[in-house]
Amino acid sequence: NRYFDDEICHENFTGLGLTNPGYNVPCSSAAAQSSVTVVNSVSPGTGSAAAMTYKWIRITLKQNGSTPPYYVNLSNSGTNLATQVCWDGVQERLINGARLEELNPTEDRFAQNLRAAASMPAIAWFGRGGNASGSGNGTPTTGTPTTGTPTTGTPTTGTPTTGSSGGLSPGVAGAADLCQQQSGSLYAVYQVTSLAVTASGARRVTQHEIAKSILSLNLPGAMTFDGPAPTYQASSSNAFIISGIQPTTGADACASGSNQPAVAATDASGAAYLNTTISGTNPNRSDQYTGTNCTSSAVPCIANASATMAASTPDLSTIAGLNDLVATIDSNADQRVTGAASVAFWGTSSNPQIIIVRGNVTIPSGYGILVVTGTATFDGASNWNGAVLVIGEGILLKSGGGGGSTQGGLLVANTNCSNSPNSSGVRATCTPIPSTQTTPGPPYIDWNGGGAASITYNSCSLANAGTRPLFKVISFRELTY
Repeated sequence: NRYFDDEICHENFTGLGLTNPGYNVPCSSAAAQSSVTVVNSVSPGTGSAAAMTYKWIRITLKQNGSTPPYYVNLSNSGTNLATQVCWDGVQERLINGARLEELNPTEDRFAQNLRAAASMPAIAWFGRGGNASGSGNGTPTTGTPTTGTPTTGTPTTGTPTTGSSGGLSPGVAGAADLCQQQSGSLYAVYQVTSLAVTASGARRVTQHEIAKSILSLNLPGAMTFDGPAPTYQASSSNAFIISGIQPTTGADACASGSNQPAVAATDASGAAYLNTTISGTNPNRSDQYTGTNCTSSAVPCIANASATMAASTPDLSTIAGLNDLVATIDSNADQRVTGAASVAFWGTSSNPQIIIVRGNVTIPSGYGILVVTGTATFDGASNWNGAVLVIGEGILLKSGGGGGSTQGGLLVANTNCSNSPNSSGVRATCTPIPSTQTTPGPPYIDWNGGGAASITYNSCSLANAGTRPLFKVISFRELTY
């Protein structure tokens, strides 16, 4: 059978009764048909001369012994080979297990892979791995998809197959994800193996590891000025609201998480400046800044969140920590663009986007996590659900009236310049922050115009913004024997 799955025995699923013959040796026997769930391909042209050249796709849950010698916890101990692998948004870990850096902080994964690669020359490995020891949760079971004999053209019989007792299969509604049951921050890792055979007989097997990707954002307030000596031009509108109190009714109601201050600063002097600025606005709109954990007064509710931000991971009170946050978001981004014109899709409630805009942007309505490295501008009608992080130039503007609202949170941090922009929010020249300085420069927010705009802290919106509804490729390799 030209389309026989001669890879499955190398993945060491003990429930299949297959023996791994060693590197570079194809499997000689198949798993029992009872271990396989077969789904016929719905690809265009299936069974005709126009068919795609792949023959089948197999989907299995990843376990620690699935990709020897690349064990997630760096151990080939038989007690954890059948332990399920989970994705924590940054790297892989065994269910109930620690991350790689927690397990062995003195040696990075790339060094581990290089050392192991000498014994595995037939496999090219791309991507990132993870780490850790933990306890098992049962033995995944999967099997070998079968195909018929082609009669015309290049037929395909795409056959996704599932693995694991009790495991979730992509596209199977209502099935349980055991990693999710262990922790809301973990998702199951799947191995997607595909065989393609061309009309000339060329054969290729590729394997991807996929998982839902999550980013956890815990902002210290509805609006956060991240850096010393902030500038804030407050709105004078009697309908403008900044609230750290999460909504309890309506479409944006959130029953999880905790309330926060309306405005967060990173030091005592910054908090005092913001209190004076808001209280001194003519007319005084202090009662429109509500929240909890205020370090100034009940209204306006402003907090010195320096301790909270320094204790976060990464440390949001430092330039290095903020750059790490942007890098992590960038590695999970759906779109990376320069300027707003290139953003194709701003997200929906069921499909929030993670977007990096390198440059200036006028923010429309959208859902997800938006990072802007230049100047970010809200117009009067902008509605954003999730997080807006202006990290780089650290300038946020709002112009015009309208009732646009933000559910989630805003953070503005200047990691580039030691000088503030002018009163119009324009920085003609940037004086670079000295390399010896660890804290960001002065952030700038000008919330101009009237209207009933609002910014409301919402931990549910922040959580939804970082949870991808689709699966992300976290690793890729080609099997060349």
